[in-house]
Amino acid sequence: PLLFHGGRYERMLGDPELFSRLPPELLDQILLRGHEVQYAAGDTIMERGELSDTMMLVKEGRVSVERPGRSLSLGVGTLIGEIEVLDPGLGRTATITAETDTTCVVVTRAAMLEGFADDPAAAVALLGILASRFRET
Repeated sequence: PLLFHGGRYERMLGDPELFSRLPPELLDQILLRGHEVQYAAGDTIMERGELSDTMMLVKEGRVSVERPGRSLSLGVGTLIGEIEVLDPGLGRTATITAETDTTCVVVTRAAMLEGFADDPAAAVALLGILASRFRET
């Protein structure tokens, strides 16, 4: 897992944009409980319909999100895969592909549930993100 170092995450992550996109309560839990995975440009990160217990935070790079009727490009500081983690069993809602070389922080459902128990404000922050996405669609 990534560690809180020297009082700041910025030294490890390198991109201050990451910190402006997520509420600190949620970011702290993801970084504390997650691990990094790297993807090459063109790699499929998630496939629509697949079952999984992980969500990811895009740390570096850009990803393409494709689902019926919608296509978009997302970058640093974006959460992906959170719906299947919060409502498991129905499969991913989109296919996500690395547009560029991409690094993600991967965290499991079990780890996030522990994080929500430790800091309920993290769960509220994630609900806020989901609500804002719902308004956009």
